[in-house]
Amino acid sequence: KPYNLDWYRWDLYGGGCANDGADCRSKKCCSDPSKTCHEKDQWWGECVTSCTPGIHTDDAPEFRTPWSCTPLGPVSPPSPPSTPSPRPIPPPQQCSGGGQDCRNTKCCAVV
Repeated sequence: KPYNLDWYRWDLYGGGCANDGADCRSKKCCSDPSKTCHEKDQWWGECVTSCTPGIHTDDAPEFRTPWSCTPLGPVSPPSPPSTPSPRPIPPPQQCSGGGQDCRNTKCCAVV
């Protein structure tokens, strides 16, 4: 197991989880953390990024039966939050001048 604070993710999403294209019903987790194990029916489940109940036209014709899309394990972790917008720079008159303490204004004028 990795030596970091994400050891629990290794248990949930790392080794021992189903690979793409494999039946994930027994493992109930996916080796690709961006995917979730969804049930098709009592005989098949697969790791997918999203699932819509019903017939999936990308299934081989002989396997084109409805998907239930019931999640069978932990839902994929959410995407990391977007990078916050940078704080606006105050107008130059509010910035501290060259050689002045900038701790209060949080802005130093470029000289």
